This record gives sequence, structure tokens and C-alpha cells, in this order.
Amino acid sequence: MTETLSANSSEIAGLGALLASIGADVQSTSDFVAKEGRAAEWLHGPIIDTLVAPINDAADWMSQRHRVLAETTTGSGTELNKAAWMYHDQDQKTYAALNAAKVTEEFISMVAGMDTASPALKAYAERVAGGECRWRDIESLANPVPPEVAEMKTSPQFTWTWTPEPPRAPEPPPAPTWPPTQTPIRRPRAGETVVGPSDWPDDFDEYPGETRWR
Repeated sequence: MTETLSANSSEIAGLGALLASIGADVQSTSDFVAKEGRAAEWLHGPIIDTLVAPINDAADWMSQRHRVLAETTTGSGTELNKAAWMYHDQDQKTYAALNAAKVTEEFISMVAGMDTASPALKAYAERVAGGECRWRDIESLANPVPPEVAEMKTSPQFTWTWTPEPPRAPEPPPAPTWPPTQTPIRRPRAGETVVGPSDWPDDFDEYPGETRWR
């Protein structure tokens, strides 16, 4: 009997988004307890003074506990989101193929088209569609870099094949072409009948007289 794997990527992504939202709420609870759960500094008295330390200890413990829960829940949401990427339109892939997903232009375009894609990834996808940039340059040209990039690069389930290239240095401007190169004036050789300023001697008395040109 053959067992068929079936997964609805949109439902998996939705559950991942829900866990990420819950994780954010739990982190807010941790921050609130750490700030507001401790005893006020102005409380003093023979009875309250004996309770300040236990109250502060309880607040610290509860805050740390909620912080761990927030990290665990948020991490679970991230992993579910990765699973949704892998299962999207890959129902017939084997388990080994799913765990060896290579990040290609088609794959990351698919991720950008999902409802759970980050605004930064969707914005960069629009730039790619407009021919402004390429997916392989996302680490260099995206601002900010979408969080999906770090998730794919650090996950053992994905193979990131692109290396960020440093921005190209601007090309130097062309050499100026003005003023144009002057051609040196050649003095006429013996026997030539050309008359002009180059034929005039430096002594003003020897300059030729007025000549009528026809």
C-alpha cells in the first residue's frame, strides 16, 4: 500500500503566521511583566519590605519564562512558514527532495507570491518584474533585505546558491575633447606660391604690400 503525502501550503503558512503572532504577543507580555511586575520603589514599611524581594523574583522568573515561550512559538511559526514554501506546488516530491530545496529564481518568486510573504520581499519582486534588478542581487540591492533571505540561508533545508556581489564602481567620465587638437601650421616649401601670414618675416619693413586678390 502506497502512502501519499498531501499538504495544503496555504493552511501551513496560515498556521505559521498565527504562531508568529502569538509569539509576538507573548514577548510583549514578557516585556510588560519585567517592567510593571516588580514592586514599586516607593513602597516601604515593616511588612512590605519583607515582600519586595519575593515579588521581584517572581516577576523576573515569569518574564524569563514568557520570553522562552515567545522564542519557541515564534521559531515554530518560522519553521511552519518554511514548510509551506517547500510544500507549495510540490505535492509529488519525495521527502528527500523536499529537504534539499535549492533557492532558485522560480522558487523565491513563488515565495514572494504567497500571502505570508513580507512586504520587503513583495516590493523587491515588483522591481524584478519591472526589470530593475535580479533575484541573485537581492542581498545587495534590497533595502531592507527581506527576512526570508536570512531564514533560507540559515536553514539546513535550503541551499542558497547566490553570492552577493559588491556594487560596481562608477566608470570614469570620458576624456574631454575640447579644445580640439590643433594641426601645426606648415611653412610652404621652396617653389610654392602660397602667400599668407606664415610667409611674412618678423621685420615689419619687409612685410609685403597690399595685393589685390582676384
